[in-house]
Amino acid sequence: SPTVHLDWAITRPVRNRRAAPSRSVHASGTTSGGRGRRPAVGGGSAVNAHSIDRLHFADHGRLGTPACVPYGSRMDLDLGVLFNTDRMSGTELVTFARRLEQAGIGSMWLAELFGREPFAAAGALLASTETLRVGTAIANVYARDATAAAAASTTLAELSGDRFELGLGVSNRGLNEMRGHTWTPPVTRMTDYLAAVRSARITVPGAGTEAPRYPIWVAAHGPKMLEAAATGADGIFTYLMTPEHTERTATALPEGVGVSPMMMCLLCPDPAEARRLARRAIAFYMDLDYYHRAWRKLGFDDGDFDGGGSDRLVDAIVAWGSIDDIRSRIEAQHEAGASQVVIIPLNPAGGTEPDWTLLDHLAG
Repeated sequence: SPTVHLDWAITRPVRNRRAAPSRSVHASGTTSGGRGRRPAVGGGSAVNAHSIDRLHFADHGRLGTPACVPYGSRMDLDLGVLFNTDRMSGTELVTFARRLEQAGIGSMWLAELFGREPFAAAGALLASTETLRVGTAIANVYARDATAAAAASTTLAELSGDRFELGLGVSNRGLNEMRGHTWTPPVTRMTDYLAAVRSARITVPGAGTEAPRYPIWVAAHGPKMLEAAATGADGIFTYLMTPEHTERTATALPEGVGVSPMMMCLLCPDPAEARRLARRAIAFYMDLDYYHRAWRKLGFDDGDFDGGGSDRLVDAIVAWGSIDDIRSRIEAQHEAGASQVVIIPLNPAGGTEPDWTLLDHLAG
């Protein structure tokens, strides 16, 4: 399962995170030719947080340089946003959601770790907005039983006019054991959990015996988890993957099952500065074997994982540059078959806020 380290603003750490058409997909993350499959499923991204000792940061001073100057045009694509909101106050969180809605962002996704409970937070945000879709990214399947997840999801969907989306994931063994959960085989756990959520009969008006009224997304990279998710989910979340991976995933899934890649985006046209900041943002993942396995299948090798990541790996998994450069990278994911792209708006200035210049231009 994809694992996300919850520092999506670039900051200084405390010392003590059906077939798709044929097209050419380059290591840089660009594509050419063809049109991607766009399932009519609400989009999202779900991932889980990792590495507790690196979640708290200090000295949120400006780390970017004058080279990171925004420029370019606006765009009009279906976008979601994932950001570490646990460092925001409650008032700031509600303001953040409302501002995303006003900017034209389609969905907002909430992680689950040791911060806010995601279903409770989603309820508050859905009550404070009118059109924004809010989802979990991800809700840990070891943290609550499937009926509890189904009941919470049904309640939120009912009271929000069906704007809630359920994102599920297995997190990882270390995090689950820190929370006091017993680690069991993750693919089996997810398979059984999906079936239980689908079959749960929640006794509220409108629930009845029909299918859930909310989309279910599953975080998955590996073939076994993808196979498990394909039988019970409406969509798949991927993380730090290229358009080539999106195309392969979309091609392998049954018709109607969506793919929602999550992309770190950094508004910084200077190559040296952008790569420096990007390496800081992805540093946590350079030591994770399951990401290495996925990247090797995309043509990368062990040399690409050294030194914080080679230029070609960094360029492939982090969308940096001007507004137009980043827009092209998002469009490449859509063309490869993504039903929605969820962006992580890295802020060159650091702090608890996303890069609003980037979001305002991309939302268009």
